[in-house]
Amino acid sequence: MDLAEALIAFSDKTYERLRRRLEGIEADELLWEPAPGSWSVRTGANGAVFDFGLGGSSMAPAITPPPVTTIAWRIAHIVDLLKEDRCATVLGLEPEASAGELWLTTRPEETLEYLDRAHETWRGYLSRTDPAALLHPVDRWGTRLSFVHHIIYEFVHHSAEVGVLRDLWSARRGEDELLGAVLRADRDTVAQAGDDAVMTLREERPGLLVEAASVGRWAAADLLLDLGFTPEMPPGPSALHFAAGLGRMDLVRRLVEAGASTEAADDRFHETPLAWAERISQRLGGSAAPQASGADWPTVIEYLRSRGDDPQPVQPFVAGGRGPDQGCRRSGARPEG
Repeated sequence: MDLAEALIAFSDKTYERLRRRLEGIEADELLWEPAPGSWSVRTGANGAVFDFGLGGSSMAPAITPPPVTTIAWRIAHIVDLLKEDRCATVLGLEPEASAGELWLTTRPEETLEYLDRAHETWRGYLSRTDPAALLHPVDRWGTRLSFVHHIIYEFVHHSAEVGVLRDLWSARRGEDELLGAVLRADRDTVAQAGDDAVMTLREERPGLLVEAASVGRWAAADLLLDLGFTPEMPPGPSALHFAAGLGRMDLVRRLVEAGASTEAADDRFHETPLAWAERISQRLGGSAAPQASGADWPTVIEYLRSRGDDPQPVQPFVAGGRGPDQGCRRSGARPEG
């Protein structure tokens, strides 16, 4: 594989990943404005138009931060990035006739079609570039290779932004008022919803307490205990595993008093909540004192041992070793499972 082929493969992988990420997108999501004043693609008198401003560009200073964009705007930007005439001229090629066209639409099917065509155009330019010519010096970019790196870097960067916008849309659409109140630990709103609504949520999301504990939503976990959600969803880690692993003594005590088993082993590492606390405490160096995050492993470990959980020998941490501490970081650390 020569250098040009390697660049094509990298670009292809970025395109394929973005294309998969866009499966099933509909018009309301494509044009969703995640913040007031978002830039988007809009329907004008003479067809689709593209919001744009000079502030913050290379042509004028920023007066305010650039607006958040819609998915439609971000994809239109990617399309323009991949098909504009400089993608050919910098590489010493003749631009395609479509280089000067504006491929703008508010319709999902056309949006994906334009993306496909734009990437095929970019791919064609790369395939026609002599690998030896990639190190040829060019104005502004240094070399043609640096220019190709810039385009692919921007392609990856903006594709990731599209993925985040899709995640935000999904979270927004999937969160009903009661679920949102529970996750915010808004007890007043939950009380107003009534027992029947809580029962329905409990039936639809039986593992919500475990989920809340796994991502450090401690106030929500405390509320979910009061609402009667189960602290265990075998065979996976329990809420007690997560609370112990992150040294949350207040929640550990509540969970045990609510009947959570101190001897249950998770299905991945086959360890008890005490073992999680011991390992993660060792990994993050928090055995001596409470942490700024609220973790208090010494008290948690002492408490769980007093409940009858047999102490387990803690193996010294070895990079690449297995255990619930893998991937933990001091800020917002959590076991990966």
